[in-house]
Amino acid sequence: RKGWFKAMKSIAKFIAKEKLKEHL
Repeated sequence: RKGWFKAMKSIAKFIAKEKLKEHL
């Protein structure tokens, strides 16, 4: 279960990075 939470966090971070790229 902990691994799943960690994976969700990394995915959220990745999505946030992609969104930032779009704004720049």
